[in-house]
Parts: sequence; structure tokens; C-alpha cells
Amino acid sequence: MDTITAKLDPRTRVGWLLLGFALGGFFDGIVLHQILQWHHLLSGLADPAGSDLRFQIMADGLFHLFMYVFAVAGTVLLVAARAAGRRAVTTTEILRLAFIGFGVWHLVDAIVFHWLLGLHRIKMNSDMPLAWDIWWLVIFGIVPLLLVLVLPNRGGPAGASAALTSIVLLAGLAAGAGPLFNGAATSVIVFRAGMSVVPSSNEAFLQAYDLRNRTGE
Repeated sequence: MDTITAKLDPRTRVGWLLLGFALGGFFDGIVLHQILQWHHLLSGLADPAGSDLRFQIMADGLFHLFMYVFAVAGTVLLVAARAAGRRAVTTTEILRLAFIGFGVWHLVDAIVFHWLLGLHRIKMNSDMPLAWDIWWLVIFGIVPLLLVLVLPNRGGPAGASAALTSIVLLAGLAAGAGPLFNGAATSVIVFRAGMSVVPSSNEAFLQAYDLRNRTGE
């Protein structure tokens, strides 16, 4: 039997699903908790726990440790399947399974952690937290699952090219959609010629303008 058409070992399948799931969690923790600092795992808790940074960092660390458990479990399954002489997995199969695991993590995160338990939202200080939740879910949860449907059922250059295109598309959607929900407006104030930009006489005006702009008056 051809090695490519042979049935994929269940341990290989589950192993890559677990690795994709763990990568989704690591992506969430590294990007949102540490780089962007939009939320911590338990940012939605009431004070004093919600505002205790040491507690929040500890919770994030335990979260990453939990993701390591999934990653190690997946790796063990892959090693076991390979040691049993099962056929090698193709690049396209790896990406399919990893995308499924990655997307499922974001589905679980949105439905369970955001909406059912209320542990945190994608962007805690946003005026539109639900919009950010939905945008993040669509880009990093739904899109990866849809990409699985369009990836070719074969390896080789065609499969690798389609996989690379899919990853670039995912990154482009994330980069392009984010600013839509920033809710930030830019105002231009024009001073007449010869007027200093920051004199004390203009300070009260600027403060009043900023207050009206924030309150929508």
C-alpha cells in the first residue's frame, strides 16, 4: 500500500491536534497577556484579585504550564506512533490538524472563558469588548477551521504553497481588521500663525476640548 494513502495512525492525529491546541493557548498567552497586555487570564475577577498583578501573573504562569501539558501529551503520542513504524505524516496533514487544534482552542476560549465564565475579554479596557471578542474569534478561531477545508489533500509543493498562502492570509486578516475596533478618533487643532502650540493661555482650552471630546458633548 502506498505510504501516502495509508490510514493515518490515531496517535498521530490526536498528537497534532493537541499540539495545535497548545499552540493556540501559547499564542493567546504570549501575544495578549505579555506583548499587548490586553488582559490576563483572570482579569475579569472582582477586586482585590482582579487588580493584584502578582496574582494575575501567577495565574498566567499556571495557564502556560497547563498548555505545556497538552504539548507534551501530543509529543508523546507522536513519538509513540513513529516508534511503532506508522507512516510519516505529510506537511498538509500536519497543517490541517494543527489548524483544527488552534481554532478549537479559540472557540473554547471565547465561549467558555469569555462568555460563560467571564474570566476575561480580549481587550479589557475597550468600549466594545464584544466586538473584540468576535473579531478575535473569527480571525483566529473560525478562519483556521475554514482553511482546513481549502487545503489540498496532498503534500508536495502544491500543499506547501497552499499552506503558506493560508498562513499569510491569516496574518493579513489579523493585521488589517484590528484597527477597525480601536474606537480611537484623531482630531486636528489648527493654531493661527505666530501662536505657540503649548502656551499656558491655551492649556485650559485644550483641557476643555479634550473633556468635551471624551464625553461627546
